[in-house]
Amino acid sequence: MIIENNSIENGYINLYSLTQEKIYLPIFQRGFSWKEEQTEKILENISALLDNELVENKQLYLLDFIAFREDGKLKLADGQQRLVTLSILIDCFNYVAHENGYANQIKNFDIEYDDVECQNKWYKMKNVSVIPPFKRVYLRLREFILEYSQKLNLIERIIKNNIYVYLKMANNADDAFDIFEQINTGGKPLTKDEVINTIIKQYTTKYGITLSCGKKKLKDLLTSYYKFSSSPSTYKTFNSLAIMSFLDKHVIKSKESLEQFERYIQSAQKASDLPITYIVNLLNRNQLIDMIYAYEINGINLKTSRIIIDEVFMPICLLCIIFSLSGVSPGGKTKTFLNKIIEMIKGKNSTHEIKKYILDFADSNQDICIMSLEDFTNALQGKSKQNILKALLLLDVVKSNTSGYFLPESINLEHIYPQNPVLTWGANGWPQNVDEQNSYIHNIGNFLILNERINKKIQNGYIDDKIVEYERIIPNDKLLQTFTNTVDFDKFANGKAYILERQKEIATYIQSTFPCAKAFIK
Repeated sequence: MIIENNSIENGYINLYSLTQEKIYLPIFQRGFSWKEEQTEKILENISALLDNELVENKQLYLLDFIAFREDGKLKLADGQQRLVTLSILIDCFNYVAHENGYANQIKNFDIEYDDVECQNKWYKMKNVSVIPPFKRVYLRLREFILEYSQKLNLIERIIKNNIYVYLKMANNADDAFDIFEQINTGGKPLTKDEVINTIIKQYTTKYGITLSCGKKKLKDLLTSYYKFSSSPSTYKTFNSLAIMSFLDKHVIKSKESLEQFERYIQSAQKASDLPITYIVNLLNRNQLIDMIYAYEINGINLKTSRIIIDEVFMPICLLCIIFSLSGVSPGGKTKTFLNKIIEMIKGKNSTHEIKKYILDFADSNQDICIMSLEDFTNALQGKSKQNILKALLLLDVVKSNTSGYFLPESINLEHIYPQNPVLTWGANGWPQNVDEQNSYIHNIGNFLILNERINKKIQNGYIDDKIVEYERIIPNDKLLQTFTNTVDFDKFANGKAYILERQKEIATYIQSTFPCAKAFIK
């Protein structure tokens, strides 16, 4: 855990001293969750003080509390369960004291949850009726006070004078949260999804806005919106604290800011059906998705912007494929490079300027951006590369058709030489050793993309049986009749050598025809 120098102040304090100011419970904590059995340790300690009348020279230590100040408010990052329990104990004391004619009432803690739902329950608990999740603890604590109703004066002294905590006061929410995550004593914090869904739910209800995406997609879209609204120099780990801070400043600050986020979601949702979005998802590079969203939020419809697809996304996708085939780390300069393109798109740089930047980067970083044609060819195989190889075939579909548009979810990847070949393959000279089989099965020369799944009974069958299915499907796939997706089935039937031949043909074709490919493959 790394925090700022001297950012934590430590103090052993009388817990009751915190009644002097309002205490806020941040949204990243879960709500109150203690049951009566979890209060027993505190009650055992108070009992020991009461039974032996050790009020003068003993202290009840309730471990560490973690707090920070934000906008002038004291926020408790850890200690909620113990503080709320003690507040309920004071309520019980005041109730029993009143019923028994004991004159003194104990001032209670002024607690407020940042979470609206938790605060509503706490308000009802304090002002209306005893309700879950506090009810069981309340009943147990009231039972305890009634048991010791003859010693109300001692209980009052213990609450006011004998309960201590070690307070860690952080300079900022980030440090407080980091400490909380590592040493918290009251339960685990909310996950990122829970933080996002909790906050968004509250403010969409408050402003009467319905977001056009589900919970599962919300985190990804918020992360992308964070990048769109920030610059790379300000990026930091998008943990729960950073999410809360960003939501507060850029999303839920006003009805207008939340409506702007909804417009971003709508633009992103439109982009989610684009073929290029499907392709970059296969490449597993989130920054490419962020580029698509940046164009859409700038009002550019990529479905009709052919020049952007050809001069930005085709080159950048091919370059990212080369990064993956070469085993280049997604961090370091590649991350900086991709972030720069996102910034250029956000800044509405021209397609020509972005293309020039891509080529200049490749020229200046040939060690990671350039592959020989031989190395590129040899790399077009391997089970772990299946999505990358499928992306290459689909990029050719985009390149070879005027609109470049197709329905991604309808595309199926077919292994012509099947992953579980029937014995007929071996009888006709194909490999019978599994390792040798895999070198051909997971090779781009063995791949075919179709708009329809071939019959399950035929999937593992011999080539003669599969050709019957292909001849039924392929003539209807006009959009998919590209060079990289064309197979000479007569050659295929003559043996495995054709897979390697086709692998080389596809590599050479990509190198000679894909936009900017000659700059990356030499």
